[in-house]
Amino acid sequence: MNHRKPTAVKKREGNPGKRKLNRFEAHPQLEIPPCPKHFDSIARDEWNRVTPLLLDLGLITALDLAPLAGYCLAFSRWVKAEKEVQREGILIEGRQGPVKNPAVMLAEHSLEQIRRFCIEFGMTPAARSKVEVNPKSNPEADLHAKLSGPELTDAERKQQVQ
Repeated sequence: MNHRKPTAVKKREGNPGKRKLNRFEAHPQLEIPPCPKHFDSIARDEWNRVTPLLLDLGLITALDLAPLAGYCLAFSRWVKAEKEVQREGILIEGRQGPVKNPAVMLAEHSLEQIRRFCIEFGMTPAARSKVEVNPKSNPEADLHAKLSGPELTDAERKQQVQ
């Protein structure tokens, strides 16, 4: 998957692709959206586990409700499918002999969905290496950053000097 980098990340890297930067990129407010009411206990527990972590990293807004809900539902399906595999085994008796338990395929499909959602939220070691985060910091540092103005690229600094 080739994901677009946020404008702030491109600026920090000096805009190596030299493409026009989006000066009007949206910056929604960080917040935890409400947990969907239709979640079962497994999905709700995962929501309650992961949303504070994402908020601390500055990676969750109200706009993230649907992908985060998808992640939690896939997680719940995976847990249930794995429990079924533990109960019944990888192979079950079919009409013509042993066959692969359908719960194995459901578990595999759910894990693939989980993997994709995890990449979107920077929830794997490889994905984290590609995500710039703005963790909650102390108010003095926030004030200093606001007073200092935006971080400039080398090219922008050169333009100011000229």
